[in-house]
Amino acid sequence: MPTPTEINLHRKSKILEIQFDDGERFQLPAEYLRVFAPSADVKVNKEAGKLVMGKQDVNISQLTPVGSYAIQIHFDDGHDAGVFSWKTLYDLGRKQDRNWADYQDQVRRHERAEKKPEKSVGVTILYFIDLVKKFGKQEEKVDLPYYIITVADLLRWLRRRGKHYEHALADDSVTVTVNKQFVPNDWVLLDNDEVAIVPKAKL
Repeated sequence: MPTPTEINLHRKSKILEIQFDDGERFQLPAEYLRVFAPSADVKVNKEAGKLVMGKQDVNISQLTPVGSYAIQIHFDDGHDAGVFSWKTLYDLGRKQDRNWADYQDQVRRHERAEKKPEKSVGVTILYFIDLVKKFGKQEEKVDLPYYIITVADLLRWLRRRGKHYEHALADDSVTVTVNKQFVPNDWVLLDNDEVAIVPKAKL
């Protein structure tokens, strides 16, 4: 198991930087470490389907060595119950992008679930390349019914407009971005999102 050769806490940028002896270097934000802290309370909340949220402003106030195998991270919101072993920190570094994307998706699902069903979600849909000609427009603003939650739901809903939509918006025919970020079809839509639908290049 790789072990750290250097650990630096950058309080101003809220980053814990770790260099491991196999050459890997990770920059782990305080919010990320707080959300994924290996403590009993965080574990219980995850098992109960509860998210650790609202930690955007959290910072690390202190690091305490634990033997030669871990550090205890003291966060400025008072949480200090988690002991981060070298293995835990290494895994969090290697899986950071995937972990954070999954967490953001869960947060979006939670926020959408908290909305009242009768409150519609408004999105702007942008069409690109030959979709503009097929649909006769470059963009449109729509209020989605409460049951339209994900990108996949939106595509299915649009396909019901007719054969030209059904063919052009088949799952394997388009890619979708939300707020200029490529997303999977199970991505949860929120109010005021900008959804761009782009035809895939034909081989």
